[in-house]
Amino acid sequence: MNEHALKLLSYGLSVIPLGVITKDAQNKKVISYPIPWKKWQTVKPTQQEVSAWKGGNLGVVTGSISGIIVLDCDEYKEGFDRELLRSFNLPITPCQETANGGKQYFFRLPKGVMVKNVVSLGHKGSGIDIRGEGGMVIIAPTITSYGAYTWLIDPATTDFAPIPDKLMGMLLTSAETFKERRLIKDMVGMSEGAGRNDAMASFIGKLLAVTPWSEWDTDVLPASLALNSSFKPPLDQGEFEATYNSICKIEVSRRSEIAKSEAPKKLENRKSLKQLLNTDFPENRFAIEPFFEQGTLNMVSAPPNSWKSWMFFVMAIAIANGTEFVNKYKTEKAKVLIINEEDTERLIADRFRALGIEDKNLEIYFRTAQGSKIDISFCKAILAECKTDGITVVMFDSLRSMHDADENSSTAMQPIMDNLKMLTREGITVIFTHHHKKKSAFDKGDNAEASRGSSAINAAISGHISFEEVERDEGKYIVVRHLKSKVTQKLEPFDIAITINDGKVLFYHGGIHEEESRIAEKTKNGVYDFLVSQGEKWTSIKELNATKIANEKYIRMVLIGLSTSGLVEFGRKSNLVDKYPHLEFKGAINAKFYRARKTSPEEAEEENRDAEAQFALI
Repeated sequence: MNEHALKLLSYGLSVIPLGVITKDAQNKKVISYPIPWKKWQTVKPTQQEVSAWKGGNLGVVTGSISGIIVLDCDEYKEGFDRELLRSFNLPITPCQETANGGKQYFFRLPKGVMVKNVVSLGHKGSGIDIRGEGGMVIIAPTITSYGAYTWLIDPATTDFAPIPDKLMGMLLTSAETFKERRLIKDMVGMSEGAGRNDAMASFIGKLLAVTPWSEWDTDVLPASLALNSSFKPPLDQGEFEATYNSICKIEVSRRSEIAKSEAPKKLENRKSLKQLLNTDFPENRFAIEPFFEQGTLNMVSAPPNSWKSWMFFVMAIAIANGTEFVNKYKTEKAKVLIINEEDTERLIADRFRALGIEDKNLEIYFRTAQGSKIDISFCKAILAECKTDGITVVMFDSLRSMHDADENSSTAMQPIMDNLKMLTREGITVIFTHHHKKKSAFDKGDNAEASRGSSAINAAISGHISFEEVERDEGKYIVVRHLKSKVTQKLEPFDIAITINDGKVLFYHGGIHEEESRIAEKTKNGVYDFLVSQGEKWTSIKELNATKIANEKYIRMVLIGLSTSGLVEFGRKSNLVDKYPHLEFKGAINAKFYRARKTSPEEAEEENRDAEAQFALI
């Protein structure tokens, strides 16, 4: 625990040792203190003092000594004011989950500003407290008799954010906390001498503090005039304007002082070229080598109905087992979380059974059809879940189903990518599926731009592979194209063969993928060389198929080209048997036969003109 205490001390926090933490019969927290901690409200402990502490648990003193305040949210309590919390528009800042299941958000306190402790911020029973000057919070990784404190967003990776404007407005007037105010409903109808003038000033000050400057004239002024009109008698025009303008000046001055007190962020970890080149970097590690480097954001894209989800599951199984993906590509064993918003639990279960899963204890976990959206709160929750359960690979199926942004807008998509990178910054590998856009007549084919959406998506990812289903005479294949890799050389396209037998689906590496043009060229050379080797012998398509040069589709296709160019002559058995009685022709009377031509291409062209017209379709 001393290691954690020293780390907290390095963040500028005044850390204190805590003993056993339990609850009494009234369910109130009981904390034992091995050392009196009052002195650390004004003086931080030294590293030597911290190193000498014995015991397990820790706390942090809040307020000016640590330069932080803590927004303490008891979300588990009935009546918790979620609307008030939501109105603060909280930025990303260190946050921990308490042993009770609440959340505590840590904010940087401006220099020279003091904030007092507040119970039930906003109104009684809000469930929102402030730990300010001289306060204390129990800190992760403390373990109590009723649960543990855990970081959802660790200060090791995230700086303390400034206090949000609205929250600051509720807490401060100049350098002090707001004093208790009358409720607005109690201000209505006040009479002169009953605190009317103070109530007016208080009302204006409260509204100005939580309202942007641009909305003062449109919101605060009309509301203040409405309240004034209820007074008996109302403030006269001159007195009202003097009060309103005076409070506006105070608020402008307060905001300016806060802005001035914000020290510029200290930038660290700058390196020279020499330092950079002398750094020993660890070898790249992959979830699936060489496609998806660990701790990066990656994409799998494909047209609809191209085995995308099936392959996602095959990847997950390989990673969870630590075995090779399609018996070819190495993985590093890890726990996997699949977040699927496109399929039902039944469908997912059926597919895993079809994949022949025997080990039901594989550490693959699912969140299925829960309406998940890739927003900040969801990613924070997933990050906390991963840290708690040791999950290091998260797979989203699909990206489109988990956000409502305009995918063609970089501005709209950038926050989605940033939210996903919240996970990768913590070393978690993220892989998501995405659909290809529809092909157009001007589509160039196999490139990363085939994936749908804005450039923000392609710019954010580290690795990208695509799937495309193709059918051949021998069966179905998935063509895999390695479209992007920031850390390795991209692989040539390759095939994954699909076999389906007795309801079981098997995928295995099918070798390097050959494009149509390359296959055709290879087939043409092979067929011609074979026919040349046969001399005067006429060869049937059946015999050519038996050579395994290529499948029948390509053999027939290249024979047309070879015949047209005059390199090959052809005829039907019915015509050839009489012309070449000394040769043997096996097969039906209408069977076609071919041989390499001995005449020149020019002579062949003239000879074959009529034959080509007759046998144009072979």
